[in-house]
Amino acid sequence: MKLLSKTRIGHKYRKVFEKDPKTPALRVLADSMVGEDVKGRVRALPAQNDPHRLRRKIEKAKEPRMRALARAERKKRRRAC
Repeated sequence: MKLLSKTRIGHKYRKVFEKDPKTPALRVLADSMVGEDVKGRVRALPAQNDPHRLRRKIEKAKEPRMRALARAERKKRRRAC
């Protein structure tokens, strides 16, 4: 959500945001100053940054840490008994 204006009223501020929030990629595609070669590269970005693949990659990276944490918790419980 892009901030369009900010007006001070006493000790408070009134902020006005755009009605339809846009991603940075959509802003680049809507800009007439940007060349078609750049727009083509921006259009190709979502294919490279697949959110599902990114999520799987993050979960795979977290897995060893989560296992180590679970082992530590089990050891902690055994000591408490």
